[in-house]
Amino acid sequence: MELKWDKDANTAIRQIKEKASPKAIETYTGKILLVGINYDKQSRKHSCLIETFAIST
Repeated sequence: MELKWDKDANTAIRQIKEKASPKAIETYTGKILLVGINYDKQSRKHSCLIETFAIST
């Protein structure tokens, strides 16, 4: 999960993928949910994007 302030949910998902630590999930097989959440300070609204990320062996 990645939280952003005045960016967008896509930026949060992209950052998760860029920072993903293979060591942390090297023994996991299956699907992982990536969650990006953004808060827009001016509109006071939240946006959320959820993606499935498959780990292949």
